[in-house]
Amino acid sequence: MARPPRIEYEGALYHVSSRVVTGLRLFHDDADREDLLAVLGQAGERFGWKVHAWCQMNDSYALLLETPKANLSKGMRQVNGVYTQHYNQRHGHDGPVFQGRFKAVVVEKDDYLLPLACDVAAAPVREGLARRAQDWKWSSFLSTSGKAPVPEWLTIKDVLSSITKWRMRAFIAYRKAVARAAKQPSPLAGVRQQVFLGSDDFIADLKQRFFEKNTVPEKPRRRLPMDYYRNAIEDRDEAIVAIYLTGNYSMEAIGKEFGIHYSTVSRIVKKYETARKAYQ
Repeated sequence: MARPPRIEYEGALYHVSSRVVTGLRLFHDDADREDLLAVLGQAGERFGWKVHAWCQMNDSYALLLETPKANLSKGMRQVNGVYTQHYNQRHGHDGPVFQGRFKAVVVEKDDYLLPLACDVAAAPVREGLARRAQDWKWSSFLSTSGKAPVPEWLTIKDVLSSITKWRMRAFIAYRKAVARAAKQPSPLAGVRQQVFLGSDDFIADLKQRFFEKNTVPEKPRRRLPMDYYRNAIEDRDEAIVAIYLTGNYSMEAIGKEFGIHYSTVSRIVKKYETARKAYQ
């Protein structure tokens, strides 16, 4: 089967999932799960995502997220790439952790935001990992249902306001909706052509915008080589940060360019992000 095309545009809503390579454990312990959440939070902040729902299973994870900027691939490259680096360091593994590309379904928000948010939270129950959604702490259910704090990178307002403007009523209705979702087929069964979930008009519009021959393609942005930044920026660490912020190069690639380990690149970037937050 041909690999489905990647559709990216400003304001797109996606159901995103990624699965571990056969024979590996995606999460050895809670520390692994917490690390993936931290990496997701960093990517969400860096790329301006609105993460509406998330869930970690045992061999995969799923996200429902919105991209105000057309940057899904860049962000997911960071999420899966950085987690893979951390995973390999912790567990002595050498090689990929995830099966190929992440899967992304572009979603019609008005019709599917709430159903998919509930579906993501209900997945552990449907898969037999928990009796109730609230018994599985590795999802956004507890935060969205008012039972746990909401991390800065998680957006629950859109999901709850799609139910009612009254927050407490929305919490209760959301919990009931997730309980129902656990007993019903997933809305993802309605995905068409591997990448679309929405009405005929929604799908036709996207096809016209991205696939029709008479559509003028967006001019690709020029990808500057790393040498450009090395020559233009005297300070090594500042050059490394500038390259990383383009989203075009992985930490491993940057490390090879500068002759350092990717963990050193990670520390340099983290130091920059910490300093930036301190001045906000």
